[in-house]
Amino acid sequence: TGSMVSVTAVNGIATFSNLIFNTAGTYTLSASDGALTGATSGNVVISHAAAAKVAFPSASGGKASGYLSSVTVAVEDQFGNVVTGNTSTVTLAVASGPGGFANGSVTSVAAVNGIATFSSLILRTAGTYTLSATDGTLVGTTSGNVVVTPGVATKLVIGDPLPLPASTTVTAGTVITPVVLVEDNYGNVVSDNSTQVSLTFGGVNLGTQTVVNGVATFAAQTLTVVSTKNVNASVISSGLTLSNATTVAFVVTAKP
Repeated sequence: TGSMVSVTAVNGIATFSNLIFNTAGTYTLSASDGALTGATSGNVVISHAAAAKVAFPSASGGKASGYLSSVTVAVEDQFGNVVTGNTSTVTLAVASGPGGFANGSVTSVAAVNGIATFSSLILRTAGTYTLSATDGTLVGTTSGNVVVTPGVATKLVIGDPLPLPASTTVTAGTVITPVVLVEDNYGNVVSDNSTQVSLTFGGVNLGTQTVVNGVATFAAQTLTVVSTKNVNASVISSGLTLSNATTVAFVVTAKP
């Protein structure tokens, strides 16, 4: 836009002084003039302008148990051309999401030919993130969504409303619905797991439930044992272990 592509010749010479190319690259130009024989130029090389901003060509998600697969940031001129000679340092941060970068993440790297490649970014908490990129005085940017999924299932955890804090006292007649969560190493619920989980509660076998969306829910139980008695819950499942103690105790007292 704004280029003047037709001009009147002066003394047989047409001079074009307002041709604008926003995209860097190699071009040839064609010239025509009515019924006259046309012509094509040799190569015209358009270079990038000065570095003005950073941009995300890509940002990929990964498992919570490992690194993000690949995140690259381009140093660009104002027209979106990569500044191929640039070696400035680009820094990433979490702009939004359920957690931050874990220890061991490398969040600042030098660009190579205008591209900064991040290969050591670790997000332990599963969820949807956006990342921000900055580079000195250049205009920064924010990525699109980066989705981190749970790792492989490694443990079973008694979930809300269990476990209660140690030595918790509850009143007889309290109803608790036992819930067992299938989690990865970092406490993310593995929603695609369908493990068979068996549960004993206060010495009573509540049977086996199939995990749905990472959660096994058992029949509600009424706590009726009073005074110094404890009610214990334990989980048994092949290949997975409980992350805390094998039992969770409740002290149940009589109603006032």
